[in-house]
Amino acid sequence: MTNRDYPYYRLELNNPCDVLPVPFAVPSAFVTKLNGNKNNLTIMVDVLYGNGDLKEVIEKTFSIDNNAANTYEVGSYKVYVDTKGNVQIRECYIVNAKPSFNVVRN
Repeated sequence: MTNRDYPYYRLELNNPCDVLPVPFAVPSAFVTKLNGNKNNLTIMVDVLYGNGDLKEVIEKTFSIDNNAANTYEVGSYKVYVDTKGNVQIRECYIVNAKPSFNVVRN
């Protein structure tokens, strides 16, 4: 696994006095439509060093109903995901994590 195998991250501090946690985690999710009212929800947590380099990726897939909103355990992280319709993600964040920075995928 090398850094070039993964997207580059740019960190933007909301407050110049803030300090980044090392390492820190960035959740993401996508939905795969299945037949009927069930879907597969795949949640990934990218664990990054303070400089934005990737440390590890934790991934887990769940069977969910359409329009599900719930908190899911992915590794040692609790991730809230709110889905809409068949494959849309409304919200995805780590529970109790209130980052003072934005992570932008290029």
